[in-house]
Amino acid sequence: MAYDSKEIFDLKYLYVECLREVYSAETQILWWLPKLVDYAASEEVKVLLNEQSRQAEEHLRRLLWIFDEVGTTSRGWHSNGVQGLLEDAQAFVLFIKDPLVQDAAIIASVRKLHNVKASAYSSTRAFARSLECWEHAARLKQTLVEAQQMDERLAELAEKTINLRALSSRTGYLL
Repeated sequence: MAYDSKEIFDLKYLYVECLREVYSAETQILWWLPKLVDYAASEEVKVLLNEQSRQAEEHLRRLLWIFDEVGTTSRGWHSNGVQGLLEDAQAFVLFIKDPLVQDAAIIASVRKLHNVKASAYSSTRAFARSLECWEHAARLKQTLVEAQQMDERLAELAEKTINLRALSSRTGYLL
């Protein structure tokens, strides 16, 4: 299916545009994660970010498989929302000078992205199910589950370790 118009005519077109949006989000996040690894002070944060990079590569492979199945390409959409979140997160992380607090900010920023990705994948999966594209829906669900599991791991690391370290640094504002 060749698609070169910005008008969305039916659910299948909407589905393809949503696929392109999550593809754009994943590629932007994949480009951004190594920069966060460089900013991270904690080895635990670096390990999870590197794991997330590998996971994002797998998510992109799944999306490319779906594009091939649909008979179209990933071109045509740029997720400005994700780009904005990434730019805000980078500015926020760079603003923080304490490496322990910076790790907490990195995790918070990545978790915001997970929220956006989860919504996008969930909606896209719903369209796949409505279109009876069962294998697409299964692959999108697999990605959604992996992203949710990573988010839970990041939350646990933040709450049990990183935030406590940041609290102990006491170089910032006092409450």
